[in-house]
Amino acid sequence: MEPLPEWDTAVVHEGSLLAAIEFKSIASSFGNNLNNRTEEALGSNTDLRQAYEQGVFAPSARPVRVREPNFDVDPVFDGASYARRGEILCLRMVRQQLVDGAIFMLSDPEGPEGHFIEPNEELWFERFARRLTYHVLGAMK
Repeated sequence: MEPLPEWDTAVVHEGSLLAAIEFKSIASSFGNNLNNRTEEALGSNTDLRQAYEQGVFAPSARPVRVREPNFDVDPVFDGASYARRGEILCLRMVRQQLVDGAIFMLSDPEGPEGHFIEPNEELWFERFARRLTYHVLGAMK
């Protein structure tokens, strides 16, 4: 068996992978870092899904200018901030079933310690945690 990829958190029960969680954070250079985190998230999930199908696993708020000289840009990104683009990435990954769940939070490094906002109910931590709990409990039966 090939070595398993590394995740930030993995839930394993009796040798079976039940859940894999990766955390992504962007603290500076939002444009470049969002592109890198997007590639990592899509790549990791694509690799994981492919590995599963092959049997490796058991049963900022300012608008961002769009520069794309060769192709039309999806209108949802026109005038969207980096924060909005990150939110769209998470929503699309969940809605297209690339992942079972995602969380999208924003925080202000100048704000009170521990202060954050969750701009989209579909991507709330509580919803993610509840779904993860049900998934793991169901898989253990």
